[in-house]
Amino acid sequence: GVVDKDGEDDFGDKTRKDLPAPENRGWLLSRHKQYLPNDWELQFELSYLCDRNFLEAFFPNEYFAGKEQETLLYGKKQKDNWAFTALLQYRLNRFQTQTESAPELAFYLVGQSIADDKLTLYSENRAGINRLKLDNALHEQDSDWMARADTRQEIDWPNHFGPLNVTPYAVGRLSYWSDAYDAGWMGMPDDGENSRQYGQLGIRSNMHFWRVYNDVHSRVWDVDGLKHVITPEVLAFLGESVNGVNPDDLYPMDPGIEQHLGRKSGVGLTLAQRLQTKRGE
Repeated sequence: GVVDKDGEDDFGDKTRKDLPAPENRGWLLSRHKQYLPNDWELQFELSYLCDRNFLEAFFPNEYFAGKEQETLLYGKKQKDNWAFTALLQYRLNRFQTQTESAPELAFYLVGQSIADDKLTLYSENRAGINRLKLDNALHEQDSDWMARADTRQEIDWPNHFGPLNVTPYAVGRLSYWSDAYDAGWMGMPDDGENSRQYGQLGIRSNMHFWRVYNDVHSRVWDVDGLKHVITPEVLAFLGESVNGVNPDDLYPMDPGIEQHLGRKSGVGLTLAQRLQTKRGE
């Protein structure tokens, strides 16, 4: 808690000088994670801020580099290569734009071998009741509570040709929303229910080069040898949204679901370099 008699905040920029601030200011934060039997864990978060500029003014490290200020209850059961999660989330600070969940359930399956290790399956599945709560300074209408479901399935076909790894893959995704923009909200029409079918075909290829330097030692850094790994990688893909709603017509509750999906293709080139070391004996 802070008694701030200045009555204003000044962040240097011309557009952010002499910003009105309350005299009595404060921040309440509680975060707790509890590990439970049978591979369960429970996480609780509560964050209350007196005003939108408090963290930036008094705790700039938290503002610029800390975790988002949220109020939620999150449960997860994780075992081997699968996980089940449940999320209850409430937007407490009215000057934040956040998605509320009541609740949202999800199931993940990562790297599941199928067809006698010839194929690998990645599966992400979400279903919940959500709504988007907007920053009150926008003076725009929040979304209504809506049902939202999203499932993404990816099958990889890994192949190895000596040191060269080549993996063709296919992605199928189906999403559903029980509501779209309300009439007049952000100037968009009310489109009612919306769904999207999305597919992507692509290929990934990489290989690894490395060299080991056994003569590198440091007692200070506890280093015993150094390995330099260079990994060039190529990705090419083609994606298509079939009979899908335009991302601009959806409430942007989660960029990974509502945005960034449509007709697109591309090629990506990556050159990654990594230094590894042994520690201790």
